[in-house]
Amino acid sequence: MIDFAANTQAGTLITTAIASYLCYIRRFTNSTQQHYRWVLRGFESYCPTVLEDLTHQHIEAYLNDLLINLCCRTHNNRLTVIKSFCRWASGFYEISNPAEKIHFIREDPPSRRVMSIDEYHRLLKVCTAGQRKLIMLIANTGLRAAEVKSLTEKNIIGLNIVIDGKGHRRRVIPINQVCQEILADINFLKNYRKRNAIYSMMQYRCRKAGIAPAGPHALRHMLAGVLAGQGVSLFKISKLLGHADTRTTEKIYINLTLESAVAGVTDNLHL
Repeated sequence: MIDFAANTQAGTLITTAIASYLCYIRRFTNSTQQHYRWVLRGFESYCPTVLEDLTHQHIEAYLNDLLINLCCRTHNNRLTVIKSFCRWASGFYEISNPAEKIHFIREDPPSRRVMSIDEYHRLLKVCTAGQRKLIMLIANTGLRAAEVKSLTEKNIIGLNIVIDGKGHRRRVIPINQVCQEILADINFLKNYRKRNAIYSMMQYRCRKAGIAPAGPHALRHMLAGVLAGQGVSLFKISKLLGHADTRTTEKIYINLTLESAVAGVTDNLHL
């Protein structure tokens, strides 16, 4: 058992503070907890033994090493975790916040991959039976990779998938006939429980299909474009995808997907 009172004469051990913080974030989703734990494990090697000795120089040394091989977006992603930890620690242990004045790096808007209907069908042709089921499930529901990874029979209620998605927002996703058949035996998902398993599989199969690399989010983008092209309201699309604000749906998905994904759309993605 972790002794959260453990300290030295100089103050709180950094290992103790991080362990305590990881208990605090148990209210976050499992995937978020795993990510935060992974980032802080790497950050810990740059930290002094005692929390009170942690300064912005330690944080900047860690971030500067990241910039050698990683993009600005990854830098900002890691900084988000560190800022969250430092903000919590400053309040919990009543110390100054060493990350308060460290700023995020300006980054270009991320390029968003949208899979076209033609690419979708080409991708399915080079997949195994289980891979086809997975890709068709995402394309017909708009589930995120993390949501698929944790999907179980308990989430299937009647003709709906009921999940607590990003930000713990509960949403109900109706399942069509194709998904009903796919989810009749959910055991095929056992091969995709590990982090990045779905992404890696799709990258490999895209190369086999001779199309540009794409991850599961490209299927969400495609679905948004298909629904918009069929006249589904922005509000309904937003609810289906699990967005807290319809402006997110409009900005990130609709304007992009209407131009690149909807050509040749049919009423059924599985055809």
